[in-house]
This record gives sequence, C-alpha cells and structure tokens, in this order.
Amino acid sequence: MTNQRNLIYSIVQTRMDHPTADEIFISARELDKNIVHATVYNSLNYLSDKGLIRRVKMPHLPDRFDRTLKEHNHFVCEKCGRVFDLPEINLDLEKLADKHHINSYIINFFGVCENCSKEEN
Repeated sequence: MTNQRNLIYSIVQTRMDHPTADEIFISARELDKNIVHATVYNSLNYLSDKGLIRRVKMPHLPDRFDRTLKEHNHFVCEKCGRVFDLPEINLDLEKLADKHHINSYIINFFGVCENCSKEEN
C-alpha cells in the first residue's frame, strides 16, 4: 500500500466516531499537507473494496467509514450527528435465509441520542 493509503487506513483505525471522507481528509491534511481530496476518496474506495475498512451507507447523508469489519448496527443522532455502534440485536437471520440469500446487512437507527435527550430536558 502507498504511504498515503496507509495514512488514511491508520486514521480510520484510530477513530471511534465513524468519520466521513471530509473529516478523514481534514485529519489527513494535518499530517500530510500535500494530500488532496481525490487521494482520500480513492484510498477510502480502495480500502473498503479490499475489506480493510467498512463503508457505512447513510441515506441522504454522507457515507461514514468504520474500523469494525464485523456486521453490526449503528445509531445516528438526528440532533448532534453522532454515529455510534449499537449492541448486537437478535435478528432471526436463519428464518430470512430460508427465503433469501443474505450476503450482508446494514441497520441504522435514527433518533436522538441519550446526551441530546438529557440536554432537551
């Protein structure tokens, strides 16, 4: 892998907040003043295509990038924009698999996080 791809990979690996490509670009730019948006986008595409990071698709929002490769679910706070992992949810995938061939799944929950709920009250 190129030095810049390694940089992008290391940024995703050290972040717990599921950053967007633009957020990764800002972090990368602090470490490498010569990096450009295209390099970050191409690197993220490469890394996610190779299965080294996970692309988390968000309807009507920018994709996020996750270091956790195992299937898991996310919560998206509609107030502060924070994205975080949720504990495992029991899904009857065997029942679904009887009718459908499932390769992967993405479940994103949208609402107001605990911190924002406390601020509202």
